[in-house]
Amino acid sequence: MSQEEILSHLKEQSGSWLTARDISANLNMSLISVRMSLKRLAQANHIDAQKSTMRGNPYEYIAMTGSKKKVYKNY
Repeated sequence: MSQEEILSHLKEQSGSWLTARDISANLNMSLISVRMSLKRLAQANHIDAQKSTMRGNPYEYIAMTGSKKKVYKNY
């Protein structure tokens, strides 16, 4: 359930990069739960991550649109 909430929140904030702390505070969820969900969403290519310049927040996240989704082929 939390992955769906986080993805929905990121889509609502389209175009804005958010840290795990921002998401945790906005959704009233534990930081650990948010980080684990973000990791799973990134592995499934639903969100994109980039290094953050803010101290204490190593990454920022954004929802991927259909055109930005990465496609991996198995050979």
